[in-house]
Amino acid sequence: MSKNLHRWVASSLVILGLALLAPVARGVPGEQGSWEAGFFAGYGLPDQYGLYEPADDLLWGARIGCFQSPTWSVELSFQQLSSEIDLPQPTQDFEISSIRLNGLYSFLPGARFRPFVTFGAGFEVTDAAGIHSPDAGVNVGGGVRWFLGDYYGLRLDGRYVYTDVGGRVNDWQGNMEATAGVLFQIAT
Repeated sequence: MSKNLHRWVASSLVILGLALLAPVARGVPGEQGSWEAGFFAGYGLPDQYGLYEPADDLLWGARIGCFQSPTWSVELSFQQLSSEIDLPQPTQDFEISSIRLNGLYSFLPGARFRPFVTFGAGFEVTDAAGIHSPDAGVNVGGGVRWFLGDYYGLRLDGRYVYTDVGGRVNDWQGNMEATAGVLFQIAT
């Protein structure tokens, strides 16, 4: 199987698993000890990578997290941005796969509509035109959770990701992302 097919299958299984967990949700959304899972899609604006200028393109991912208090939560996320770069030869694929651990501080605890700020770190793996570079990155952003019920809601995020890309690029990159997704409360 191709690398893209492997990623698609893995992503589909994660999303299916999250959807199956929704009916076992319990508790008040966003309270200490409650768990949140979700999936999202959005748009990424990658910075220039050395001589490569990737096109802005779609991204998707999944996340799971736990509320440590009504205001603080931590989450683990995976996401994939697939794009293209124009080189003197034919267009080539450009991908960034990310695994991140983030902290979130929510304003308006207990409310159905909760703005938040987020910060974290992780690994950003860049694959393009012979480059395979797993690198450390940090990110900062903000967004809003909108709990539509006790078990589900919507979430909007904006994020700036700063990555030290090694290898042939050997430069710091600043990528921007905007995402929208669904969230589910899962068993506590």
